[in-house]
Amino acid sequence: MKIMKDKFKTVFARIFIPAIATSAVLIAFLAAANYSMLDRIYLSSVRKMLVNSSGLISGSISENVPFEKISKRCAEFGKKSGIRTTIVASDGKVVFDSDVDSGSMTNHLGRPEIKRALSGERNFSEHYSNTLKTKMLYIAVPAGTAVDGEYPYCVRQAMPLQNLSVAKKLFGYEILMLSAAAILLSAILSYFMARRIGMPLKSLSLAASKFAKGDFEARAEKCNIPEIAEVGSAMASMAADLKAREHSLTRRNCELDEIFSHMSDAVFICSSEGRILRMNSACAQIFSISKDPPLQTAEALRNSKLLALIEKTFDSGSETSAEIEVGSQPQKTFSVVGTMLPYESRVPRAIFVMHDISYISSNESLRREFVAGVSHELKTPITAIGIAAETLEETENPSDRRHFIEVIQKEVERVNMLVDDMLLLSKLDFAANMTGDFGELNVLSVIEEACISHQNAAEKAGDKISVDCDDGIYVKGDFTLLQIAVSNLIGNAIKYGGKGCNIHISGVRIGGDVALTVSDTGPGIASEHLGRLFERFYRVDKGRSRALGGTGLGLAIVKHIAMLHGGNVSVKSELGKGSSFTITLKSL
Repeated sequence: MKIMKDKFKTVFARIFIPAIATSAVLIAFLAAANYSMLDRIYLSSVRKMLVNSSGLISGSISENVPFEKISKRCAEFGKKSGIRTTIVASDGKVVFDSDVDSGSMTNHLGRPEIKRALSGERNFSEHYSNTLKTKMLYIAVPAGTAVDGEYPYCVRQAMPLQNLSVAKKLFGYEILMLSAAAILLSAILSYFMARRIGMPLKSLSLAASKFAKGDFEARAEKCNIPEIAEVGSAMASMAADLKAREHSLTRRNCELDEIFSHMSDAVFICSSEGRILRMNSACAQIFSISKDPPLQTAEALRNSKLLALIEKTFDSGSETSAEIEVGSQPQKTFSVVGTMLPYESRVPRAIFVMHDISYISSNESLRREFVAGVSHELKTPITAIGIAAETLEETENPSDRRHFIEVIQKEVERVNMLVDDMLLLSKLDFAANMTGDFGELNVLSVIEEACISHQNAAEKAGDKISVDCDDGIYVKGDFTLLQIAVSNLIGNAIKYGGKGCNIHISGVRIGGDVALTVSDTGPGIASEHLGRLFERFYRVDKGRSRALGGTGLGLAIVKHIAMLHGGNVSVKSELGKGSSFTITLKSL
């Protein structure tokens, strides 16, 4: 039933059905009008013929033509035309009848049309003839010369109306056949007219349907109807434009997807219904979840502060931000910014960008620790210098004055050492691009130069320094910096190794690396200190380190020099068994 209704809604049906219906109604109306006109036309023709023929007979009587001759003419005319002629005298007696013997006919004076005709009036009437057993159309006219208004004769003629019925029947058949032929012709013309309009429109509809499915190469069939041809041309132009736009959007989406996917910041889009609709790889990695949305926001993110920020963004409808810690050890700190997406959507959506600021927080913490450490390290020698200066001003004893001057000189040297080490560390922090200036270095030369600078200190402490390194080992680096690193390690071994310590310095190839090791037979370092030895200002024994003149920056400098050369530094130590520090560099 629905299919039939759909068919009646097509353009073809809407043109064809009204056209054929209109044609049928018009043809039927014309046929009915023509059929109804048949009576009037036939009766008018018969009456005219009766008037003419009755006038001839009446004229013949008035001219005194013999009745025998008139009767003969009437009989002959009646056979040819089917018209019955009756001549009645003024007394009502039938003088002549062309179809029946006048002697057998009754007196006609009582008939109305005879009376009116004898009185000089021509009249028509219709009634059933008992003689001929059929309905007849009669005309009665006066004849002869009137005397006192009365005519001696009247002529009555009659014609059977059954001829009209036969004519109407034949004419009806003809009208029906002509009407059927006209309706058929109209149907054929309507069909071709509807098809001529409907087929191009259907072709346009199919082309539009293919456009909607992404087939922009589809085209409607050519049509010679200007209006439809213009629509087809416009659709073709629209398809070309849509194709270009689709390609542009596809290319842009691919570019955005690549940017979105390769962003180092975590990005995700979620709806107010609590679903993550999209996320990039960085976000999936942070929360250890699948990248394929949609996911439940609470289940995927599992962070109360982040969920609260998402809810706040949707409630306020404006940009929100917060710093949030995510993950277990080590925790990372993210700066999160949430913004409502501006495009219209059934469900509101927002985009969230998480920028990792862990290194900023770490640097800020290091800066605070560094400032605190520098302040602490400077406070001690400055305080000592101040006290020594005040005492020096008050004392008159030359021996005491020399002592306090020595204290001031010692503390000034300590401050100078601290400032020099901090300046060196600062340079190393900003020397990331320095590697391009490195040259080839002989590792043995670096070790020997470092040993020379500590020869006197080792002899005073009773330490023995030994070197084991081949002359053919080379690395790429800065001679001065590497010499400082090795020198710091040797100096620490002398300071903290105790009297009569054996210090061994070696340089060996291990695969593609060079391991430059400074080991001693000193008291060693407890394991709880090993992880923090290379931090700035960290000391295992703070009181002893300051007494020995250390700044707390030596091992931090060694670490930064190793990192600047693309290497690293490590330590192995055990209480009572000495310590071993190794700088690992790339071999040439």
